[in-house]
Amino acid sequence: RLSDDASSTDLREWLVERQRSWNDLHDRQSLPTVSRRELKQHASSDATTDASDASVDILLTPGSHPEHLRTTLRTVLAQDHPRWHLLVLDDEVSSRVRSVLDEELEPETWTMVEVAGAGGPAGFERALASGHGEWLAFLTAGDLWAPDRLLQLLARAGRTGAEAVADVMKFVRDDETSYLSRAGIGAEKPTRRSGIAAERLMLQRSAVDMLGIASDLAAGWEFDLLARITQRTGVPLVPAIGVTRHLERWREAKW
Repeated sequence: RLSDDASSTDLREWLVERQRSWNDLHDRQSLPTVSRRELKQHASSDATTDASDASVDILLTPGSHPEHLRTTLRTVLAQDHPRWHLLVLDDEVSSRVRSVLDEELEPETWTMVEVAGAGGPAGFERALASGHGEWLAFLTAGDLWAPDRLLQLLARAGRTGAEAVADVMKFVRDDETSYLSRAGIGAEKPTRRSGIAAERLMLQRSAVDMLGIASDLAAGWEFDLLARITQRTGVPLVPAIGVTRHLERWREAKW
Protein backbone atom coordinates (compact mmCIF):
# COMPACT_ATOMS: atom_id res chain seq x y z
CA ARG A 1 0.00 0.00 0.00
CA LEU A 2 1.31 3.44 -0.98
CA SER A 3 1.20 5.88 1.89
CA ASP A 4 1.92 9.29 0.39
CA ASP A 5 0.74 11.42 -2.51
CA ALA A 6 4.14 11.39 -4.25
CA SER A 7 4.13 7.62 -4.46
CA SER A 8 0.57 7.65 -5.80
CA THR A 9 1.53 10.18 -8.45
CA ASP A 10 4.54 8.11 -9.47
CA LEU A 11 2.37 5.01 -9.82
CA ARG A 12 -0.19 6.80 -11.97
CA GLU A 13 2.53 8.15 -14.22
CA TRP A 14 4.09 4.71 -14.49
CA LEU A 15 0.73 3.15 -15.43
CA VAL A 16 0.07 5.83 -18.05
CA GLU A 17 3.53 5.34 -19.55
CA ARG A 18 3.11 1.57 -19.48
CA GLN A 19 -0.22 1.81 -21.29
CA ARG A 20 1.31 4.12 -23.89
CA SER A 21 4.11 1.60 -24.49
CA TRP A 22 1.60 -1.22 -24.90
CA ASN A 23 -0.42 0.85 -27.36
CA ASP A 24 2.70 1.70 -29.36
CA LEU A 25 3.71 -1.96 -29.50
CA HIS A 26 0.22 -2.98 -30.62
CA ASP A 27 0.24 -0.34 -33.37
CA ARG A 28 3.61 -1.56 -34.65
CA GLN A 29 2.56 -5.19 -34.62
CA SER A 30 -0.88 -4.65 -36.13
CA LEU A 31 -1.02 -5.37 -39.83
CA PRO A 32 -2.05 -2.49 -42.09
CA THR A 33 -5.16 -3.42 -44.02
CA VAL A 34 -6.99 -1.88 -46.95
CA SER A 35 -10.53 -1.17 -45.80
CA ARG A 36 -13.57 -1.72 -47.97
CA ARG A 37 -14.23 2.02 -47.77
CA GLU A 38 -10.77 2.72 -49.19
CA LEU A 39 -11.48 0.28 -52.01
CA LYS A 40 -14.66 2.13 -52.95
CA GLN A 41 -13.06 5.57 -52.73
CA HIS A 42 -10.03 4.51 -54.74
CA ALA A 43 -12.19 3.03 -57.49
CA SER A 44 -13.61 6.49 -58.25
CA SER A 45 -10.28 8.33 -58.27
CA ASP A 46 -7.44 8.63 -60.74
CA ALA A 47 -4.49 7.22 -58.80
CA THR A 48 -2.18 6.50 -61.72
CA THR A 49 -0.90 10.00 -62.50
CA ASP A 50 2.35 9.34 -60.62
CA ALA A 51 3.11 6.11 -62.48
CA SER A 52 6.53 5.99 -64.10
CA ASP A 53 7.33 4.45 -67.45
CA ALA A 54 9.57 1.86 -65.78
CA SER A 55 9.85 -1.57 -67.34
CA VAL A 56 8.40 -4.56 -65.52
CA ASP A 57 9.51 -8.18 -65.80
CA ILE A 58 6.60 -10.53 -65.09
CA LEU A 59 7.59 -13.97 -63.81
CA LEU A 60 4.89 -16.27 -65.13
CA THR A 61 4.16 -19.79 -63.88
CA PRO A 62 2.29 -21.13 -66.95
CA GLY A 63 0.70 -24.22 -65.43
CA SER A 64 -0.75 -27.03 -67.52
CA HIS A 65 -4.16 -25.78 -68.69
CA PRO A 66 -3.85 -24.00 -72.07
CA GLU A 67 -7.15 -22.10 -72.00
CA HIS A 68 -6.73 -20.80 -68.48
CA LEU A 69 -3.27 -19.60 -69.50
CA ARG A 70 -4.77 -17.91 -72.55
CA THR A 71 -7.25 -16.01 -70.38
CA THR A 72 -4.46 -14.91 -68.05
CA LEU A 73 -2.26 -13.71 -70.90
CA ARG A 74 -5.05 -11.59 -72.31
CA THR A 75 -5.26 -9.65 -69.05
CA VAL A 76 -1.55 -8.91 -69.40
CA LEU A 77 -2.02 -7.82 -73.00
CA ALA A 78 -4.80 -5.50 -71.81
CA GLN A 79 -2.52 -3.63 -69.37
CA ASP A 80 -2.61 0.15 -69.59
CA HIS A 81 1.13 0.15 -68.87
CA PRO A 82 2.88 -1.08 -72.04
CA ARG A 83 6.43 -1.67 -70.80
CA TRP A 84 6.36 -5.26 -69.61
CA HIS A 85 8.12 -8.48 -70.54
CA LEU A 86 7.07 -12.00 -69.58
CA LEU A 87 9.64 -14.42 -68.17
CA VAL A 88 7.92 -17.79 -68.56
CA LEU A 89 9.18 -20.35 -66.06
CA ASP A 90 9.61 -23.50 -68.11
CA ASP A 91 9.30 -26.48 -65.81
CA GLU A 92 8.74 -28.93 -68.65
CA VAL A 93 5.69 -27.14 -70.05
CA SER A 94 3.55 -29.05 -72.54
CA SER A 95 3.50 -28.36 -76.27
CA ARG A 96 -0.11 -27.16 -75.93
CA VAL A 97 0.90 -24.55 -73.38
CA ARG A 98 3.79 -23.43 -75.56
CA SER A 99 1.41 -23.10 -78.50
CA VAL A 100 -0.80 -20.73 -76.51
CA LEU A 101 2.23 -18.56 -75.75
CA ASP A 102 3.11 -18.43 -79.44
CA GLU A 103 -0.47 -17.64 -80.44
CA GLU A 104 -1.14 -14.90 -77.91
CA LEU A 105 2.20 -13.11 -77.59
CA GLU A 106 4.56 -11.33 -79.92
CA PRO A 107 8.00 -12.98 -79.87
CA GLU A 108 9.75 -9.93 -78.41
CA THR A 109 7.38 -9.77 -75.41
CA TRP A 110 8.36 -13.02 -73.73
CA THR A 111 11.32 -15.24 -72.89
CA MET A 112 11.22 -18.90 -71.91
CA VAL A 113 13.38 -19.57 -68.85
CA GLU A 114 14.40 -23.18 -68.25
CA VAL A 115 13.85 -23.96 -64.58
CA ALA A 116 13.24 -27.73 -64.64
CA GLY A 117 15.10 -29.25 -61.71
CA ALA A 118 15.98 -25.81 -60.35
CA GLY A 119 13.32 -25.27 -57.73
CA GLY A 120 13.05 -22.36 -55.31
CA PRO A 121 15.78 -19.73 -55.32
CA ALA A 122 17.76 -21.30 -58.17
CA GLY A 123 14.80 -20.97 -60.53
CA PHE A 124 14.22 -17.38 -59.42
CA GLU A 125 17.86 -16.49 -60.02
CA ARG A 126 17.69 -17.99 -63.52
CA ALA A 127 14.68 -15.81 -64.27
CA LEU A 128 16.49 -12.73 -62.96
CA ALA A 129 19.44 -13.47 -65.21
CA SER A 130 17.09 -13.49 -68.21
CA GLY A 131 15.33 -10.24 -67.39
CA HIS A 132 16.18 -6.57 -67.66
CA GLY A 133 13.17 -4.88 -66.07
CA GLU A 134 13.37 -2.28 -63.33
CA TRP A 135 10.57 -3.99 -61.41
CA LEU A 136 9.47 -7.59 -60.87
CA ALA A 137 5.91 -8.89 -60.73
CA PHE A 138 4.60 -12.42 -60.32
CA LEU A 139 1.79 -14.14 -62.19
CA THR A 140 0.25 -17.61 -62.07
CA ALA A 141 -1.85 -19.09 -64.85
CA GLY A 142 -5.54 -18.82 -64.03
CA ASP A 143 -5.16 -15.44 -62.32
CA LEU A 144 -6.63 -12.29 -63.87
CA TRP A 145 -5.13 -8.80 -63.68
CA ALA A 146 -7.08 -5.55 -63.62
CA PRO A 147 -6.17 -3.45 -66.71
CA ASP A 148 -4.57 -0.70 -64.63
CA ARG A 149 -2.75 -3.00 -62.22
CA LEU A 150 0.81 -2.18 -63.24
CA LEU A 151 0.03 1.53 -63.43
CA GLN A 152 -1.44 1.47 -59.93
CA LEU A 153 1.56 -0.33 -58.46
CA LEU A 154 4.07 1.91 -60.20
CA ALA A 155 2.18 5.02 -59.07
CA ARG A 156 2.23 3.92 -55.43
CA ALA A 157 5.93 3.09 -55.69
CA GLY A 158 6.62 6.48 -57.22
CA ARG A 159 4.76 8.37 -54.50
CA THR A 160 6.32 6.47 -51.60
CA GLY A 161 9.80 5.62 -52.82
CA ALA A 162 9.27 2.06 -51.58
CA GLU A 163 11.19 -0.93 -52.91
CA ALA A 164 8.10 -3.15 -52.78
CA VAL A 165 4.39 -2.45 -53.16
CA ALA A 166 1.32 -4.67 -53.05
CA ASP A 167 -2.35 -4.52 -53.92
CA VAL A 168 -5.49 -6.45 -52.99
CA MET A 169 -6.22 -9.95 -54.27
CA LYS A 170 -9.74 -11.33 -54.70
CA PHE A 171 -10.40 -15.05 -54.35
CA VAL A 172 -13.53 -16.49 -55.91
CA ARG A 173 -14.73 -19.82 -54.52
CA ASP A 174 -16.34 -22.59 -56.54
CA ASP A 175 -19.81 -21.40 -55.47
CA GLU A 176 -18.97 -17.86 -56.71
CA THR A 177 -18.73 -16.39 -53.22
CA SER A 178 -15.51 -14.48 -52.66
CA TYR A 179 -13.13 -13.02 -50.12
CA LEU A 180 -10.27 -10.52 -50.21
CA SER A 181 -6.61 -10.74 -49.23
CA ARG A 182 -5.94 -7.12 -48.27
CA ALA A 183 -3.58 -7.14 -45.28
CA GLY A 184 -0.08 -5.76 -45.50
CA ILE A 185 3.02 -6.04 -43.33
CA GLY A 186 3.52 -4.17 -40.07
CA ALA A 187 6.38 -1.86 -39.16
CA GLU A 188 8.11 -4.44 -37.00
CA LYS A 189 10.22 -7.29 -38.38
CA PRO A 190 7.71 -9.44 -40.29
CA THR A 191 6.60 -12.82 -39.05
CA ARG A 192 5.33 -15.64 -41.21
CA ARG A 193 1.75 -14.83 -40.33
CA SER A 194 2.17 -11.44 -41.99
CA GLY A 195 3.57 -12.58 -45.31
CA ILE A 196 2.10 -11.35 -48.60
CA ALA A 197 1.51 -13.71 -51.52
CA ALA A 198 4.00 -13.10 -54.31
CA GLU A 199 1.15 -12.58 -56.80
CA ARG A 200 0.16 -9.39 -54.91
CA LEU A 201 3.66 -7.92 -54.98
CA MET A 202 5.87 -5.83 -57.19
CA LEU A 203 9.55 -5.62 -56.20
CA GLN A 204 12.25 -3.21 -57.30
CA ARG A 205 14.90 -5.13 -59.20
CA SER A 206 17.80 -3.06 -57.88
CA ALA A 207 16.78 -3.83 -54.28
CA VAL A 208 16.61 -7.55 -55.03
CA ASP A 209 20.04 -7.43 -56.65
CA MET A 210 21.53 -5.52 -53.72
CA LEU A 211 20.01 -7.70 -50.98
CA GLY A 212 20.57 -11.01 -52.77
CA ILE A 213 18.70 -14.29 -52.46
CA ALA A 214 19.16 -16.62 -49.50
CA SER A 215 19.85 -19.65 -51.70
CA ASP A 216 20.28 -21.91 -48.67
CA LEU A 217 16.60 -21.41 -47.73
CA ALA A 218 14.85 -23.81 -50.07
CA ALA A 219 11.38 -23.14 -48.65
CA GLY A 220 11.63 -19.69 -47.06
CA TRP A 221 13.72 -17.58 -49.40
CA GLU A 222 10.76 -15.51 -50.68
CA PHE A 223 9.72 -14.55 -47.17
CA ASP A 224 13.31 -13.80 -46.20
CA LEU A 225 13.69 -11.44 -49.15
CA LEU A 226 10.40 -9.67 -48.45
CA ALA A 227 11.26 -9.34 -44.76
CA ARG A 228 14.54 -7.61 -45.55
CA ILE A 229 12.91 -5.22 -48.03
CA THR A 230 10.14 -4.48 -45.54
CA GLN A 231 12.61 -3.35 -42.91
CA ARG A 232 14.15 -0.91 -45.41
CA THR A 233 11.12 0.84 -46.95
CA GLY A 234 7.99 -1.01 -45.89
CA VAL A 235 5.43 -2.34 -48.38
CA PRO A 236 2.81 0.33 -49.15
CA LEU A 237 -0.59 -0.96 -50.21
CA VAL A 238 -2.62 0.03 -53.26
CA PRO A 239 -6.29 0.14 -52.19
CA ALA A 240 -7.50 -1.61 -55.32
CA ILE A 241 -8.18 -5.17 -56.42
CA GLY A 242 -5.34 -5.89 -58.81
CA VAL A 243 -5.57 -9.68 -59.02
CA THR A 244 -8.55 -12.02 -59.12
CA ARG A 245 -8.14 -15.75 -58.63
CA HIS A 246 -10.96 -18.17 -59.39
CA LEU A 247 -9.92 -21.06 -57.21
CA GLU A 248 -11.36 -23.76 -59.47
CA ARG A 249 -9.52 -22.42 -62.54
CA TRP A 250 -6.34 -21.95 -60.53
CA ARG A 251 -6.42 -25.58 -59.39
CA GLU A 252 -7.04 -26.78 -62.94
CA ALA A 253 -4.25 -24.62 -64.33
CA LYS A 254 -1.85 -25.76 -61.63
CA TRP A 255 -2.41 -29.47 -62.06
